[in-house]
Amino acid sequence: MTRQVRKPRNIDYAQSSRLQSKAIAAGIDLPPGYELYVTDSRNGRFRVNSLTCTVPLWATKTDFKNKPNDDFELYYAAHEAAHAWVHYDAKRDSSSHGPRFYEHFKRLCPANLWHHELGYKTRESKKAGISEDPATNEATAYGFENIRPVPIAAGPTQDDAAYEDYVRANPKLAAALKKRHVPDHERKSFIRGWAKLDK
Repeated sequence: MTRQVRKPRNIDYAQSSRLQSKAIAAGIDLPPGYELYVTDSRNGRFRVNSLTCTVPLWATKTDFKNKPNDDFELYYAAHEAAHAWVHYDAKRDSSSHGPRFYEHFKRLCPANLWHHELGYKTRESKKAGISEDPATNEATAYGFENIRPVPIAAGPTQDDAAYEDYVRANPKLAAALKKRHVPDHERKSFIRGWAKLDK
């Protein structure tokens, strides 16, 4: 006989469906058998007994704290999904915000949203290497941290050879171009952006 488990209360199915689609598009996945819902509640949470992650309805509003939402709901979904993955990996509940949690969180959450974690678990997230600056977090996520590109005379110019010389002089840049599958028509702008990290 299977165990009957009650779903979370006050589910907003329309918002849940929208957030589920948005989370999938952003690469926020849940372990097999786990579900994501938006609920009209004060807090979101990961529930072990029902294998559900919830995001509160207020986190999905477009005007959060009198500023644009900045996809705060995706951050919230990734946070709860990270708890789900820790539980799934360990086969037990682990609600702490330790290294394993942040490993999953940084894998799931878009890097430009990591800074929201500082408002919730300041000490733990700083220890995990999360910065207040979204650009720094993105650089960290793509392996750009502590990069000091080899300077070239005039910086990348319209000369294709100068760009490719710059790439050859920076093996991490070459790896990033390959890893991110940067299309040819975006290659020069990606290299220019890389060069600006040193300034």
